[in-house]
Amino acid sequence: MSAQQVQFRTAVFPGGDAGDADNVTLVDDAYAFFWPEPDVRTLSTNGISTGENIVGPLYVPELATDQCRNSTASFVPANVTRFNDLPPSKNYHQIAMAPWTTAQCIYEFLNSADTDPLLRAIIFFPTDGSQSIPPPPNDALWDLNDGGHWKTDHNFAIYAVPSSTGRLVMDALAAYSGNLTSVPHGHDLSGRYHPSDYVREIAQIPTNGGSSLPSLWVFLLIVLGLMVLAICGSSVGVHWHQKRMRNQLRDRVIRGEVDLEALGIRRLTVPQEVLDRMPVYVYHANEARHEEGPKPDGDTAGANAADHTSAFSQPTCAICLDDFIDKETTHIRVPQLLQAIQELRHQVCRVRLIALPQELRLVGNGHDSGL
Repeated sequence: MSAQQVQFRTAVFPGGDAGDADNVTLVDDAYAFFWPEPDVRTLSTNGISTGENIVGPLYVPELATDQCRNSTASFVPANVTRFNDLPPSKNYHQIAMAPWTTAQCIYEFLNSADTDPLLRAIIFFPTDGSQSIPPPPNDALWDLNDGGHWKTDHNFAIYAVPSSTGRLVMDALAAYSGNLTSVPHGHDLSGRYHPSDYVREIAQIPTNGGSSLPSLWVFLLIVLGLMVLAICGSSVGVHWHQKRMRNQLRDRVIRGEVDLEALGIRRLTVPQEVLDRMPVYVYHANEARHEEGPKPDGDTAGANAADHTSAFSQPTCAICLDDFIDKETTHIRVPQLLQAIQELRHQVCRVRLIALPQELRLVGNGHDSGL
């Protein structure tokens, strides 16, 4: 969560064991140090929640070696506010501040800050005297030759402010480190506050909650999910409706309530095995009556063959639907031609509804039996 700015202000903390963070009050600007710094660089956001407003008293962490104490003495006044100078009742978050010097001293500042369980952030400032915003996190200035672990190995955020701002705040931390009467305007403040109260510098770091890009992606994913759900729901609904209509149409066709020819269905076929079982009547002109009876395809029928009709007997022409009239019918039916017509251009007719088996009277999706 990137910092929008840093405000350095002066606040009064209740003294003694009765101190409570809820009773912290800001000192009037006429008697306080106030410095709003918009040029702040975010180096790490560890331990910070989205949109969190970090507020706490400022102090400078202790150094472990004399070498670092001596090298930072010109940037850290001797009487600067330390952790032990904060109010004794430390039930509030704290913010540390330190100069950005050598790698060893920076590690000592960070390790000292790690011992404070209530620390929320540490603010560094370069020592080059510049008044401009510090360089971005990937700049060589912030390279400690550890692969960036100094940014991730600590449970607090790390920010940076211009060098000139750091110098001003360090002077304020030195000025507001003693008792109530020793701070700037102490006599005026002693008439307003209890002598045991602490006047210390605080920092306020509002964060902007990070980039809005993840939220945009979440919104787009939600919209995409709703679209996919709507499409899938519509598809399921359409398929269910089509299946229901097909079932209804099949039932109506079986009951003879639908004329498929009127619907434009003209290429209905009958399975070959059914055609093979249907008798083929071949009539020859100028022959005796007993020679004109039905003859099974490929065999010669007996004298009483016509009397023994089966479920596949066909007393009517399946092509023109005319009844067969002995010696007057001029419709010539060639078996090969009849078979081709039955297979390729067979139409719905009353004869087929009566002659064909029940299981063949079905209507499907491209696999119809021709009914």
